[in-house]
Amino acid sequence: MQQKPWLTIIIVLITCITSAFVEYNLPIKIMLALKIEFSLLENFWTLFTYALVHGGAVHLILNMMALYSLGQGIEFFKGRIYFLGIYLVSVLSAGLITVWVYSLIDSPARILVGASGGIFGLFGAIAYLILTKKGVPGSASDLRKNLFLNLIISFLPGISLTAHVAGFATGFLISFLFEKQKTLVN
Repeated sequence: MQQKPWLTIIIVLITCITSAFVEYNLPIKIMLALKIEFSLLENFWTLFTYALVHGGAVHLILNMMALYSLGQGIEFFKGRIYFLGIYLVSVLSAGLITVWVYSLIDSPARILVGASGGIFGLFGAIAYLILTKKGVPGSASDLRKNLFLNLIISFLPGISLTAHVAGFATGFLISFLFEKQKTLVN
């Protein structure tokens, strides 16, 4: 009997509840969003909470469908800790890298919201696992199609290509490190 992806389901539910709660409460939404003028001492929590709030219902629904789809596969085949590590570290690095890049280029974007940095981290992890045949179902062809479609979305106005690329690279790297550590232990 296949085990339920409880951790993925819990993260999707927390994100949906948080997004719904703040949708019509702009001050709280802004408090949870990651600001480009980020101060680690004043609002360090926003390095994670920005992934809980979204730019509307369509943004939330698309991200949660992707999170559930990718998250359940990783959680089932590689475990909850693997999934949670990839997701949270990708959210964190996507936020930090986006703040850094946007401040360097003086981007007009002032806040970052959405779980796509973490979702692209899951894409990166799956890419590594498929390319190295490490136990995740799927083909390189399916991965290329999904990545191509998601990269097109990354170029739409209001979407952070930086967060997507940073999340993907982080997921790929963390997956590589997890697998290398497993090899060294065995």
